[in-house]
Amino acid sequence: MRIALLATLLLCAPRALATPPLVGLEARLGGGAAFGGGAGGSTWRLAPVQLDIQAEVALSRQPSLSLYGAGRIEGVDRIGGALGLGFRLRPLTGPLRFSIGALAYVAPYTLLGANVAAGACLAVGKAVKIRLCADLETTLFFAGSDLPSNRVAGQFLVLTGVGFDAL
Repeated sequence: MRIALLATLLLCAPRALATPPLVGLEARLGGGAAFGGGAGGSTWRLAPVQLDIQAEVALSRQPSLSLYGAGRIEGVDRIGGALGLGFRLRPLTGPLRFSIGALAYVAPYTLLGANVAAGACLAVGKAVKIRLCADLETTLFFAGSDLPSNRVAGQFLVLTGVGFDAL
């Protein structure tokens, strides 16, 4: 019994990704803090809960660079939908990844912003290429109908997710 349990743990133990996906899909869930400011004042509040679905396609293997597209829904105190596009760099063969991109909320209000993220993914299991990921993301919004005039707004998020290699 103990040997079977140990074997299962070793087979399912998280480890660094050997190679990034050629085509990958990922679902992420997260939350954090939203901020706004201008005219000498600032405000902080909880950011709405975020649900992302991302797809990425490898552009190069060395260095590992991919293009990602995302759909995002935020909810709890209000509902919004966004689309994102950006680049993801994995500088080493380890679990680290860095992203830079744009995020545009398109319904029911508009917001346009730039975001950066740093995170890591760990592979789980050997037969199926599943990965557990976590990212710290910062977005700064600079245009849109939901942005008060002469103000800046943004959010700091912690996103966790599950991804798999589609190819």
